Amino acid sequence: LKVQTFSKMGALVNTSMLLLSCLSFSLVTVFYTQAGREVGASDEEMEEILLPVSRICSIIIILAYVAYIFFQLVTHREAMAEAEGDEEQEEPNLSVPAAVTIMLVSTLVVSLCSDLMVQSLEGVVEHAHISSHFIGIILLPIVGNACEHASAIRFAVQDKPGLA
Repeated sequence: LKVQTFSKMGALVNTSMLLLSCLSFSLVTVFYTQAGREVGASDEEMEEILLPVSRICSIIIILAYVAYIFFQLVTHREAMAEAEGDEEQEEPNLSVPAAVTIMLVSTLVVSLCSDLMVQSLEGVVEHAHISSHFIGIILLPIVGNACEHASAIRFAVQDKPGLA
């Protein structure tokens, strides 16, 4: 029987970051709902009211992310580091120039595919009668993160929950 372990500190920090981001995004929604009921303002007036709130929440999220990176890489490097086992270090299969070239080519291909996908979505919205909001908020993130989900499962099976 194999037991997986994970960093409690890492889980706590990641959960806190997720909570902060969800609360920040929810604040704008709640503010919109409350301000719309009380003021009864037009869309232009609501935008004037909500835009500063949205920007402040965005700045808070960015600052929290910078603080998280500083926390993880500088102040608590040892606490956030993954426990290294008795595994040997693998030799890289690619040289640095080859890896950079592959990364650049992959970026160009992904950019081209993204452009083609965005162009094709207009036809899907018209012919399939699916809301563009549903496609953009639900379907695209699920499909776009499928590779990340598969990697998370692979790393979890390899007993590397920090990477998963």
